[in-house]
This record gives sequence, C-alpha cells and structure tokens, in this order.
Amino acid sequence: MVTSMGNTGFTTDYNYKCRPPNVQNEMVPAGTYTVINNPNLVHTGFSACGDHTGGGNMMVLNGAPSFQNVWCQTITITPNTWYNVSRMVASVSPSSPAHLRFSINGIQIGNVVNATPIPCQWIPFNANWNSGVNTTATICILNLNTASGGNDFAIDDISIVALWAVQDQVSITLYQETAPEPEIDGPTFLCAGETGIYTVDFPPDPPILSYHWNIPSGATLINGQGTTQVTIRWDVPQIEDLCLMIETRCDMNEGCLEVTVGDVPDPPLISGPGSLCPGEIASLYTPEIDPDDVYNWMIPSGVSIISGSGTNEIEIQGSISGEVEICLEVTNECGTTENCTFLTLLADHASNFDTVLCLGTAIIINGHAYGNGVRQGLNISQE
Repeated sequence: MVTSMGNTGFTTDYNYKCRPPNVQNEMVPAGTYTVINNPNLVHTGFSACGDHTGGGNMMVLNGAPSFQNVWCQTITITPNTWYNVSRMVASVSPSSPAHLRFSINGIQIGNVVNATPIPCQWIPFNANWNSGVNTTATICILNLNTASGGNDFAIDDISIVALWAVQDQVSITLYQETAPEPEIDGPTFLCAGETGIYTVDFPPDPPILSYHWNIPSGATLINGQGTTQVTIRWDVPQIEDLCLMIETRCDMNEGCLEVTVGDVPDPPLISGPGSLCPGEIASLYTPEIDPDDVYNWMIPSGVSIISGSGTNEIEIQGSISGEVEICLEVTNECGTTENCTFLTLLADHASNFDTVLCLGTAIIINGHAYGNGVRQGLNISQE
C-alpha cells in the first residue's frame, strides 16, 4: 500500500504539506495533501478519521478545482493480461464530496465513484483493465469534482492485481432419452367411500426424477404423492381419469387410468294398480336404471308371479282377498336397496237367493261384475 509507505513512490498535482509541531492548520489552502494517520491533526475542519485498515497512514487531500491527478504511479505489467485496480475513499468533511475515477495511460476506466457526505465512511471503488500490448502502466486516481469549497477526502489501500484465468476440466454426459408412458395398475371400479391402491413400475433406465399424481375432484389422496404408489379414497360416484406425470433427465410423459365409482341403487319406485279383482292379471314395474341391476320381487302367499320374475316388471294374479304388501329389492355391485307398495285384492261376489220356487212365482237376479272399474249388469226373470 503506497500510502502506508509515506510520501514516496507516486506523483500528484497537489502540493505536499508536512506537519510541523504544534500546528493544526497547515492544510488550510486548497490543493494540498499530506500522508498522516489522523486528518484532524492537519486541519481543524477535518474529522478525526482512522485509516481503512486501522493504525496506518492515509493520503489526505484538500480538493482544488484545477488539480485532477490525485495520485499516479507507473509500474511494469504483463501484456495481454487482465488487471483489477482498487482503492478506498472517505470524506473528511461533509461538504461537496469528491468524484473519483481511475485512468490508465491517460484513458479513464471504470465508473465515477462519489465519496459519501458522511465523514470517515470508507467505500471501495475498482475497475478492470486489459493490458493489451502494453508493458508499463501509469495508473492515476482523478478527482472530477471542481468545487473549491469542501471536496476534502482521504484515500487508502491502493492496489493493482493481475487476474489469472483458472482452468479445469469437467466431464459432461449428454442424454438422449424418451420418458416412458406410465401404465397405472389398480382397481377401475369401486363404490363410493372405498379406497384403492394404484401403482406404476418402470425399467431402471432412464431414471425417473419425479412423480406427480393428478387426483380428480371427488377423490382424496391418502398417501404416496411423489412416489410410485398412491392410496386414494373415492368419495362420490363419478367416472374420472387418475393421471400420473413423470419427469426424466430430458423428457416428461403422462399416463391415465379411467376409474368408475358407483353407488348403491336408489330405492325403487313401484308403479301399478292399487287393487286387483279375483282372476285378474296386473302389471307392476319400476324404471330400469342399470341393465346390470338385479331385481328380487317379494310376493306374499296368495299372490302369484305370472311372468317377469327377476326383471324390473312383473305380472301378478291374486287368489285371496284383502290388502297385501309387495316389495322389491334392487342389487348392484355396491349394495341393495328396497321399497314396498300395498295392493288390495278384491273378494269374489256371491249371490244369495231362493233356490226353490213355486209355480207362478217370479224372481229377479241382478248380477254385477267389476273389472277394470266397469260395472256390468245381468237380469234374470221367471213367471
């Protein structure tokens, strides 16, 4: 560090001021500098700053409008090499901070860096430079602030370092692969509320890096996301796709499995007549929801199934009178439901009249037959 070596090894446009004993204002004129460990010792308006690294010297300057070259030094360099030049700067008074920039061989490089208005606050500034064909470099720090008031600052830790390229060898493996389509194995028909386990299996190459299962609405993932096996509870009846997206080093692919979720049948709605005459045949039926449903009619004694047993529509005939209950069970893969209806079986009509008649006696027989709600009359007379 040049500043730690004292007032030697560099040039400047500023005028050097040594510090005589018992004098504190030798740097009152603008355009002066000194190398010291405390700026306040040479100017009562300067703050008592320590150098950047602590305990050493710094170059303290009272800025001037006409002096740009703050510090310059010529060194020997290596051609075609990148260098980094750097230094630290701090204001020693708050007014009009310095604007500093590097130049090498008369060409300005890097950005302009402004010292902060807070005294004694050190900030870095640096720039990179390629030497090209040059074997020497004159490195300068310029102050671009031309204010005569304020513009007081200190610099420290000036350095130039060659940047050497570090080379290493790496091995790169190029993969050309296609992600396989997932083939999901698991139950494709379940009843609402049941749980299914679904798995996939892949060959070892290419390696699978991630698994993402897409769970349809109406289903709940119990466990296994991100793995080759998941457990899913199917909550509502539906027909949906369960899908898996996989990712390899170079590709992605998706496979799906259609899952049908069933439910127990709705209670059957039985339709038919409310009453039945002796010997009459009536039809009872319920709408067919699923052709795979199984129908079981429960008929009391005194009623016979004429046709349709095991289907959603039967024909029956009664041989008794009174009210009877007829029930129907409907069964599918998910369970059984039942519903019942009542049917009135009407009694046969019996005639009650004298069977022995005297000659010349007259009788009238009125017979009434009820079938399908139509009354029919029969009159017999004898004199």
